Amino acid sequence: MGWKPQARPAWAQSLNALGANLVGGPAPLFGLEQDELLATARASSGLDDFGDDGFHDGLSRYLEALCGEARLNTCGRLMARQDVLRLLQNRLLLAEHRKRAEPPPAGQRDASPIIVTGFARTGTTFLHELLACDRRLRGFDLAELMYPVPPSSPGSDAARRRVETVASEADFMNVLAPDFQSMHDNAADQPAECIFVFAHEFASDLFVGAHDIPSYAAWLATTDLTAAYRAHRDFLEVVAGPDDDREWVLKAPSHLGNLAVLLAVYPGARVVVTHRDPLTVLASLANLMATLRWMRSDHVDYPSLIESMAFGYGWLAEQVLVKRDALGDRADQLCDVRYVDLVADPVGTVAGLYDRWGLELDAATRDRITALVSSRGQGRHGRHDYAFGDTGLDLATERGRYREYQARFDVPSELE
Repeated sequence: MGWKPQARPAWAQSLNALGANLVGGPAPLFGLEQDELLATARASSGLDDFGDDGFHDGLSRYLEALCGEARLNTCGRLMARQDVLRLLQNRLLLAEHRKRAEPPPAGQRDASPIIVTGFARTGTTFLHELLACDRRLRGFDLAELMYPVPPSSPGSDAARRRVETVASEADFMNVLAPDFQSMHDNAADQPAECIFVFAHEFASDLFVGAHDIPSYAAWLATTDLTAAYRAHRDFLEVVAGPDDDREWVLKAPSHLGNLAVLLAVYPGARVVVTHRDPLTVLASLANLMATLRWMRSDHVDYPSLIESMAFGYGWLAEQVLVKRDALGDRADQLCDVRYVDLVADPVGTVAGLYDRWGLELDAATRDRITALVSSRGQGRHGRHDYAFGDTGLDLATERGRYREYQARFDVPSELE
């Protein structure tokens, strides 16, 4: 197996040891009891209304899984507690903001966002950033998804302070596990995934990636997320503000398994699905998830992670075919982009999408895309080395899982 945990900085080793030396481990230092977290969020904000109560089921299941399955070390409990409190405080602030804010004019936005999805590590982030180069579209950066209230215009002093806050939090993760930045760039001022929105409903793949929590993952994969998608739209309406009528450009691999719900909540959505040889990216995603979990736990079972990912990826590939067929005529709202084509011709890929949607790719957007591509050389944060052989899986067996998927979408094999 190719992944190995990297040495932690001395301060993290000391902090983890400090918690481990307590009776009961680090739990007394950083509690994860639901009632106490809710009370602390209320007390710290001076507010009491969390909005719709639907989030409680996900919150309860997430906390139970954290305490019963994730085997968190002291840093892990600290990070989990901070995340939950931030999300709960945001819910309180969002509910208060909605009471005071003027509602957006009826019909201001016709629910026709551009939404990028696809298997993880298949170019979704790259394509999302390319599309966000169009200033006529409204992207949402990581900082405003993590701290949505009060809303502030991009480029304002308040927005810059928020970016600085989130950048410092990202720096904490990069210091805790220096390899992480070579795998995924969590820039505070760059377009971010919708998983940070769904986290406020405690129904998000964000948690599954960061922790070994199989009971929560199973619940998330089998629950109806219609309410979470409605909350997603309400959340972004607040962040965008009543005066910004630009269409949104969004992204999350997790949308791939929820296409029917996505199109029900966003009836006019223009969905782009990226495709790449799944076997090429399996090791990359496994390394990312293992590193995320190593930040928070001393127990990362890489072979079990690989086994569950191989099963999950194969199952999702089957579901993609079934759910695409079930969409009927609505499947026409989906555009497919192969990773090989995206990398070979980024501007041409975006131009092709715009032609499909009847949009004009103006010269200013072309120039910004070209500049972005020039600045985004791989390895700018260090090299992420991975190979399918690191997984210990049999290539022929795994290739068989995706034969129908690759044929359907003309996805070339990158490994033989």
